[in-house]
Amino acid sequence: MKPETMNEILHAVKHAREKHPHFADDLNHAIVLAMEELGAMVKAINDNKPWNEVCAEAYDTIAVLVRIVEEK
Repeated sequence: MKPETMNEILHAVKHAREKHPHFADDLNHAIVLAMEELGAMVKAINDNKPWNEVCAEAYDTIAVLVRIVEEK
């Protein structure tokens, strides 16, 4: 993995924790949050958003998945 990619993931996780200190009530809720983020990424693709916006949504999705692994 490129160091820049890892830095973006770390930044996304930090931002998510600051923005939403309470993550999820249970694992099902956490999975729904991940699905919502993935949906936002798909929407960005379908709306022909610029690649950087698609990537931002991808990092948001990854941040939720990291939180599932670390916090649930």
